[in-house]
Amino acid sequence: MAWVLHKLPALQEHLNRRSSFTVGMIWKIAIGALAPIVLGYLLVTELISKISEPYSGYPAWFLAVFGWGMVIALVILAFLLSLLPWSGRSHAKDDPEYDDFLVDEHYDPDPETGAVQIQKADEKGAVA
Repeated sequence: MAWVLHKLPALQEHLNRRSSFTVGMIWKIAIGALAPIVLGYLLVTELISKISEPYSGYPAWFLAVFGWGMVIALVILAFLLSLLPWSGRSHAKDDPEYDDFLVDEHYDPDPETGAVQIQKADEKGAVA
Protein backbone atom coordinates (compact mmCIF):
# COMPACT_ATOMS: atom_id res chain seq x y z
CA MET A 1 0.00 0.00 0.00
CA ALA A 2 2.91 2.34 0.64
CA TRP A 3 3.94 2.06 -2.99
CA VAL A 4 0.43 2.69 -4.32
CA LEU A 5 -0.73 5.52 -2.03
CA HIS A 6 2.65 7.23 -1.49
CA LYS A 7 1.62 8.17 2.07
CA LEU A 8 4.75 7.08 3.94
CA PRO A 9 6.12 10.64 4.25
CA ALA A 10 2.79 11.86 5.67
CA LEU A 11 2.65 8.92 8.09
CA GLN A 12 6.27 9.51 9.09
CA GLU A 13 5.55 13.18 9.77
CA HIS A 14 2.46 12.27 11.82
CA LEU A 15 4.42 9.76 13.90
CA ASN A 16 7.28 12.19 14.47
CA ARG A 17 4.85 14.89 15.66
CA ARG A 18 2.89 12.61 18.00
CA SER A 19 5.45 10.20 19.44
CA SER A 20 8.31 10.54 21.89
CA PHE A 21 10.88 9.33 19.34
CA THR A 22 11.38 10.02 15.64
CA VAL A 23 11.29 7.53 12.81
CA GLY A 24 13.60 7.90 9.84
CA MET A 25 14.79 6.20 6.67
CA ILE A 26 15.24 2.77 8.30
CA TRP A 27 11.57 2.84 9.37
CA LYS A 28 10.49 3.78 5.82
CA ILE A 29 12.52 0.92 4.36
CA ALA A 30 11.13 -1.54 6.91
CA ILE A 31 7.51 -0.49 6.34
CA GLY A 32 7.74 0.15 2.59
CA ALA A 33 9.88 -2.78 1.47
CA LEU A 34 10.83 -5.31 4.14
CA ALA A 35 7.38 -5.84 5.69
CA PRO A 36 5.56 -6.36 2.34
CA ILE A 37 8.22 -8.83 1.15
CA VAL A 38 8.13 -10.86 4.38
CA LEU A 39 4.33 -10.82 4.62
CA GLY A 40 3.97 -11.72 0.93
CA TYR A 41 6.36 -14.65 1.33
CA LEU A 42 4.49 -15.89 4.41
CA LEU A 43 1.14 -15.58 2.62
CA VAL A 44 2.29 -17.50 -0.46
CA THR A 45 3.96 -20.32 1.48
CA GLU A 46 0.97 -20.68 3.80
CA LEU A 47 -1.51 -20.76 0.89
CA ILE A 48 0.57 -23.41 -0.88
CA SER A 49 0.66 -25.58 2.24
CA LYS A 50 -3.09 -25.15 2.87
CA ILE A 51 -4.06 -25.98 -0.71
CA SER A 52 -1.71 -28.94 -1.20
CA GLU A 53 -2.69 -30.85 1.96
CA PRO A 54 -6.37 -31.37 2.93
CA TYR A 55 -7.32 -30.47 6.49
CA SER A 56 -7.89 -33.49 8.79
CA GLY A 57 -9.12 -35.76 6.03
CA TYR A 58 -12.15 -33.66 5.05
CA PRO A 59 -13.24 -33.99 1.42
CA ALA A 60 -12.01 -31.30 -0.98
CA TRP A 61 -15.53 -30.09 -1.83
CA PHE A 62 -16.28 -29.52 1.87
CA LEU A 63 -13.12 -27.47 2.34
CA ALA A 64 -13.84 -25.50 -0.83
CA VAL A 65 -17.38 -24.60 0.20
CA PHE A 66 -17.05 -24.07 3.95
CA GLY A 67 -13.40 -23.05 4.05
CA TRP A 68 -12.43 -20.99 1.02
CA GLY A 69 -16.04 -20.10 0.30
CA MET A 70 -16.32 -18.56 3.75
CA VAL A 71 -13.10 -16.60 3.20
CA ILE A 72 -14.49 -15.13 -0.02
CA ALA A 73 -17.89 -14.47 1.58
CA LEU A 74 -16.29 -12.60 4.49
CA VAL A 75 -14.26 -10.38 2.17
CA ILE A 76 -17.41 -9.52 0.21
CA LEU A 77 -19.36 -8.93 3.43
CA ALA A 78 -16.63 -6.65 4.78
CA PHE A 79 -16.70 -4.61 1.58
CA LEU A 80 -20.49 -4.30 1.68
CA LEU A 81 -20.45 -3.30 5.36
CA SER A 82 -17.89 -0.59 4.62
CA LEU A 83 -20.42 1.00 2.26
CA LEU A 84 -23.02 1.48 5.03
CA PRO A 85 -23.19 5.02 6.46
CA TRP A 86 -22.05 5.67 10.02
CA SER A 87 -24.68 6.03 12.70
CA GLY A 88 -25.40 9.52 14.02
CA ARG A 89 -24.66 8.19 17.51
CA SER A 90 -21.12 7.18 16.57
CA HIS A 91 -18.30 8.81 18.51
CA ALA A 92 -15.71 8.02 15.83
CA LYS A 93 -15.43 11.69 14.87
CA ASP A 94 -14.96 12.88 18.47
CA ASP A 95 -11.21 12.29 18.19
CA PRO A 96 -9.39 15.64 18.53
CA GLU A 97 -7.05 14.64 15.70
CA TYR A 98 -10.01 14.39 13.29
CA ASP A 99 -10.17 18.17 12.79
CA ASP A 100 -6.39 18.29 12.32
CA PHE A 101 -6.69 15.58 9.69
CA LEU A 102 -9.37 17.53 7.81
CA VAL A 103 -7.24 20.68 7.80
CA ASP A 104 -4.00 18.87 6.88
CA GLU A 105 -5.62 17.03 3.98
CA HIS A 106 -7.53 20.16 2.80
CA TYR A 107 -10.97 18.61 3.20
CA ASP A 108 -14.04 20.74 3.71
CA PRO A 109 -15.01 21.11 7.38
CA ASP A 110 -17.30 18.51 8.86
CA PRO A 111 -20.61 20.15 9.85
CA GLU A 112 -21.31 17.39 12.39
CA THR A 113 -18.18 18.07 14.44
CA GLY A 114 -17.78 21.80 13.93
CA ALA A 115 -14.32 21.46 12.41
CA VAL A 116 -12.39 24.67 11.82
CA GLN A 117 -13.19 26.32 8.51
CA ILE A 118 -10.31 26.16 6.06
CA GLN A 119 -9.46 29.61 4.77
CA LYS A 120 -8.81 29.63 1.05
CA ALA A 121 -5.95 31.69 -0.38
CA ASP A 122 -8.25 33.85 -2.52
CA GLU A 123 -10.36 34.95 0.48
CA LYS A 124 -9.84 38.33 2.11
CA GLY A 125 -7.21 38.26 4.84
CA ALA A 126 -5.76 34.91 3.83
CA VAL A 127 -2.11 34.35 4.57
CA ALA A 128 -0.15 32.68 1.80
